[in-house]
Amino acid sequence: MTFSKETLVLYLVMAATCLGTSQTFAQPRHSETGHALNVLKSSKTDRARQRNVTAWEEDAANGSPYAMHKLGLAYAGGRGVECDSAKAVYWLEKAGNRGYVNAYHELGFVFKYPKCGMRQDFERAYHYFCIGAKRGSVACIYDKGFMLYKGLGCKQDDKNAVKCFKTAANRGSKPSLY
Repeated sequence: MTFSKETLVLYLVMAATCLGTSQTFAQPRHSETGHALNVLKSSKTDRARQRNVTAWEEDAANGSPYAMHKLGLAYAGGRGVECDSAKAVYWLEKAGNRGYVNAYHELGFVFKYPKCGMRQDFERAYHYFCIGAKRGSVACIYDKGFMLYKGLGCKQDDKNAVKCFKTAANRGSKPSLY
């Protein structure tokens, strides 16, 4: 059986919606699901992107941290919606507060590599990486270490940077090995 691209995108949106209502709030575990989400991210039509955003808005209204995270990313990158840094931060913070710890990684990046007319703020980036690291995000542990190593948004501290890199490396972070 073959599906049109539009039908496939609709099925992928529904799959993402179901994942977003998971009780564990975990990231997708299967490579097929990861691939499906990548297809969603690369939707070429505005209509497909808007459909994704509409589904995430509905799920976010129902309390899904996963959908809140995806909405934050949509607003941060201007995918399916106009780029809006305030809404990006709002949704990412809300997702993080609801237990989606990887949202803190994205929040750090919003301030480390700003878009949408935001100004760069290393202190806020470091702040969010620290929150995510404290809550167990391996990506945030690495990013906190990087900020400490470079002295971005914090006092340079090689000793604590190495601790962060070792912790993240022991939890599977390949960039931490470098």
